[in-house]
Amino acid sequence: MKAIDYLRGKEWSMGNGQCPECCGVPPDWHGHIVHLTGDTIGHEKKCPLASVLRDLGEVPVMIGGYKSDVVYETYWTESGFLSTRALVGGG
Repeated sequence: MKAIDYLRGKEWSMGNGQCPECCGVPPDWHGHIVHLTGDTIGHEKKCPLASVLRDLGEVPVMIGGYKSDVVYETYWTESGFLSTRALVGGG
């Protein structure tokens, strides 16, 4: 369906791959220094773009709905940069 394809193309199209409506982030942000667990991944509850996708029968990723056993931690690299890495054993 062209409408779904169009909306999916817009879904994570802002700036660094965020939703242009709610500023939510897609699953590939899991592991970012601000998103160390899956709890903050997805669209905000009242996101109009996610709402329209749901009306069309799609299942957008919503905050609280993204599940992953992988937990990241922050650390300083040997070069002095702040980075993230998956915890061994998943936390």
